[in-house]
Amino acid sequence: MKKHHQLAGCALLILCLPASAKNFDQGVIDHAAPLFLNNSMGQNSHWSGIGTFSAKNTCNATLIDTRSHQSDGPAYVLTSGHCFERPYQQLIATDTDVNVAISFNNFQDTRQNRSVYTIKRVNWQSLQGTNLAIAELDAPLSRLIANGIHPLKMGHTPKTAISALLVGASYTQANALALRSCLLQTSADTLAFPSVWSNALTSQCNITTQSLSGSPMLDRESNTIIAVLGTVPLRQNAHNRCNESAPCEVIGGIAQAQQLNTQYSHTLENLSNCWKNGVLNTDPGYCSLYPATITTLSAPKPVQHYLPALPGDKHPAIFPTWDVKFSISAPFYRYKIVDRSEHCQNPADYSVAFSSSHAHITAPVGEKAGVSMLCLLGVSSENQGPLWGDLMNVRVLAVNLEEQGRAWKPAISATGYGFERPQWTELTLKRDAHFNTRYFVKSGPPASTECGSQEGYRPLADEVFEDDMFKIVRQAQPTQHCLYSHNIRNDQSAVVSYLMNKKP
Repeated sequence: MKKHHQLAGCALLILCLPASAKNFDQGVIDHAAPLFLNNSMGQNSHWSGIGTFSAKNTCNATLIDTRSHQSDGPAYVLTSGHCFERPYQQLIATDTDVNVAISFNNFQDTRQNRSVYTIKRVNWQSLQGTNLAIAELDAPLSRLIANGIHPLKMGHTPKTAISALLVGASYTQANALALRSCLLQTSADTLAFPSVWSNALTSQCNITTQSLSGSPMLDRESNTIIAVLGTVPLRQNAHNRCNESAPCEVIGGIAQAQQLNTQYSHTLENLSNCWKNGVLNTDPGYCSLYPATITTLSAPKPVQHYLPALPGDKHPAIFPTWDVKFSISAPFYRYKIVDRSEHCQNPADYSVAFSSSHAHITAPVGEKAGVSMLCLLGVSSENQGPLWGDLMNVRVLAVNLEEQGRAWKPAISATGYGFERPQWTELTLKRDAHFNTRYFVKSGPPASTECGSQEGYRPLADEVFEDDMFKIVRQAQPTQHCLYSHNIRNDQSAVVSYLMNKKP
């Protein structure tokens, strides 16, 4: 039945035209509602190789055309790096064995013709500088092609804003392939803590689900893959900002959240030379994929504060340090601190080479508010300067550096169960070891406890903290709790207060 449908489709002249003559966009305009795709007549079989799978996340992946002459190499799919699990604190992983089902032919009217294979290995996976993954199936490419699953070729990165096609399936929308169209354009440095994406593209497609991650962004005329949809951002708030699920763009040195419906895709600029006779070849002499050489063991906090100098210069400014410990396969490393990731690829101003036996960077984060980036690369000898290949694969970490004046609040997180603020069932005080060194508290009946008066405050001793956490629970009577902290220069913070109901 499946072959009969394909032959019937080819009886229509328009369906048998060369790919370059097809009207791939089907009249869909930018930012319009998705058009769900049918294929009972073979009219959309050129997208049969866009599959869906569920690993760490539910995502799409595209069978890629890696054929060289008549070679019969493995079948590879291209998707997003965040779709798979990865080793702890590693932003790059290679040759990870998996056992994940992937289905193709995901059209809404031919569900009975879906083909299921197995992803057996994640050959390369990265969230360093990009959000991409290459995975290998349990069957050769020729078998999938013989079964009517068509691979797509990889195209070139657009140099200007273009209208691109997005094809993918969402489990929240019938799990069937749908066609969208949207403007695709270059982005500034994108902060997705702890990584920096330096080659991201942005779009505002009509998307309401994260399960479209990994879908291909396609050239309207050639149907080649020009990017892979990475992150469909969640709503940003004070606790979910500038990370993988809610990236920020670094504009003028400041991390800025974009409008909610901004998606981030990633180019294929480093993949063009990575196949030889149909087989993935990550030899750095041919392929410029980021190598898995550095494992961050202690990622810096995404937001850090500095204390400005006080009038009269009696107390100098105090800046935090990177305090990054890591392991690296190279015997030496170099680093520098910049405000734009492109400066990491300039060999000037890198540090001297340090031994990697106990790699630990304690340099100041920076001396002004804004995004600060740490460029980190490995070198083979103490006298070797940064080589071009090293500079292309530099590891970049970033933090937001903010001024901490006298009006900051103690590092408090409070949780309530069935009560409206400011009435709480439990308070959790989290100590900031860098800038809040002493905490003071007083508690008492709401009617007689004045948080603005210094009388009655007592210091919280170090021994009351457990893993830098201190909890205050409800008591037999309603209780007013007042807290403030001192920083390392003994400046006092603002006072925070919480009212807790009595135990039921």
